[in-house]
Amino acid sequence: MIFTLIFAKFLFGVGLGALLASYFQAYDWILWGWSLIVISLLLHIPVIYITLIKK
Repeated sequence: MIFTLIFAKFLFGVGLGALLASYFQAYDWILWGWSLIVISLLLHIPVIYITLIKK
């Protein structure tokens, strides 16, 4: 669970970095940035669910 949480946060950071790099007018960076952010959020859902169930 901890690995998934850290990996999801890493993907979110990479996706955000790719979106910031998209200001250099590269369409591929925008697609990769949003894709990584969506994957990151999808990975966060089960981790947050497990964390809330245990409390």
